[in-house]
Amino acid sequence: NVQHLVSYLQEEIGFDTDQLGKIVCAYPQLLGLSLTANVLPTTTFLQELGANPRRVILRAPQVLGLSIESNLRPSAEYLASLGVDLARAVGAHPAVLGISVEKKMKPTIEYLQSRGIRHMGRVISAQPAIVSLSVRENLEPKMSFLESIGMQDIGKQLEMDPALLTLSLEHNLKPTVAALIDAGLSLHKLRPRHLTASLNRRILPRIQYCRLQNCSMSLHLVTTASDCYFCAQVNCSASKWKGFHADFCSDQNEVGLSIPWLPEGLNFTQLLLASTTSDLSETRPRPRKRKIPIKPITLVRNESAEQRNRSSEHSGTLSVAKRISSSQRRMLTARSRAAEIEFSWPDE
Repeated sequence: NVQHLVSYLQEEIGFDTDQLGKIVCAYPQLLGLSLTANVLPTTTFLQELGANPRRVILRAPQVLGLSIESNLRPSAEYLASLGVDLARAVGAHPAVLGISVEKKMKPTIEYLQSRGIRHMGRVISAQPAIVSLSVRENLEPKMSFLESIGMQDIGKQLEMDPALLTLSLEHNLKPTVAALIDAGLSLHKLRPRHLTASLNRRILPRIQYCRLQNCSMSLHLVTTASDCYFCAQVNCSASKWKGFHADFCSDQNEVGLSIPWLPEGLNFTQLLLASTTSDLSETRPRPRKRKIPIKPITLVRNESAEQRNRSSEHSGTLSVAKRISSSQRRMLTARSRAAEIEFSWPDE
């Protein structure tokens, strides 16, 4: 059965060995399914819906284990009754077919309709993941927040941009609104499209540039305007803005590693990144792990981070300013494993 199943998935559906391995890792139960009783009927059903079985299985292989009559067909029929484009919705979010109609879909749909969203077919076709959201834990807090910031005609606005409902309240919506308020922008004409703009890659860089150049800001300028329009309004060349944006995003993406007992002035994060970058730049085969001897010598505190990195790269030695205990050694070794670096400790 397994041989026939694998042959079918490779020859008929079109998976290569690597893809099939990833699918089995994500859904090991696949190898226990019957080709004739489970996999073939499900792929046929997906094709009848207009969905691509290969794409669906890649994104949600657990669909193959669901009952057609108990799970897939009731979900598909209910969504179709709402006017949902099944091929589009299933292709974008295959797991939608496994959501319970009575326990999950209907309560969510009824709540959204009560909040003024009428064209549910269009909304779900664009954002099928919405039907999996909890009313009490997800949708109600978001609606309350949108009302608290003064958004008008929420139902009508969400019909135009339903992606807003899929964003995290704590990690997306609230930080974005806080950034706009901090920039002194009025939320009187706030729309969902303003809140779906990327906070770290669009809103914050534009706010920072306008502040540095003492330029006036508007809600449209910092959220939805194109880069070309933004540059024209702030009198900035495209190349200058591109450089500023790259530097700003690079600073935002820096990751720090805090080890309180390391010597003052020792930038351990940069040393790890430099070592990793050096390993990746080598084309010849290298051992998986690299040993860096640590000698108990004094580190010059006035030396710049760039000079320390350069000297460390040349010597292959990570220097510390004081002797450390065996327990601290074990902690440092454990925290450096993510970078695949081992430390060899010389006798002191």
